[in-house]
Amino acid sequence: MARLTRSGKRSPSGWLLAQLHVALGWAAQAVCRSQSVRSAGFAMLLTRRTGYGLIAAKHLAEHAGEGSFSANDLAEFYGLPHETLAKILQRLATAGVLMSHHGIKGGYTLARDPRSISVFDVIKASEGPRRSGIHGEQGRQLEAVPGYHQLRMVHQAVADMLRELTIEDCYNLRS
Repeated sequence: MARLTRSGKRSPSGWLLAQLHVALGWAAQAVCRSQSVRSAGFAMLLTRRTGYGLIAAKHLAEHAGEGSFSANDLAEFYGLPHETLAKILQRLATAGVLMSHHGIKGGYTLARDPRSISVFDVIKASEGPRRSGIHGEQGRQLEAVPGYHQLRMVHQAVADMLRELTIEDCYNLRS
């Protein structure tokens, strides 16, 4: 299992989301409560759960070949809540984004090359089944809302863009 070390103090979650904002660039900027992040232009709201999943995927992509990383090590390194991150990593493993390794040197690694893991894959797996979009009874009621169909088209365009955007693209990991 790879060991994580960081010089200095842990970063607060707001800083992490700001870094995620910078790392994802134009395509999927994280919005946190700080004015510096909000003033950057186009923004897409990401939940903390999604932010944590993207941070973990970024870390594992950047450190591919260094062994596996435990949920505890990642949580401690980035100053994230351990239990929350552990659940997200399990979801990512179940979705086939990460591989879980058991034993003394256990932890998580990417299941595939970062070029074949889309940001959409990470978002969908991080959120789990509860955020599957506008469906069912509520969806039928929302169709009557003015502008629903136009917003649905925007939603689809963003989802398509995130399906094409890979973890490698976001973090400039090309060798």
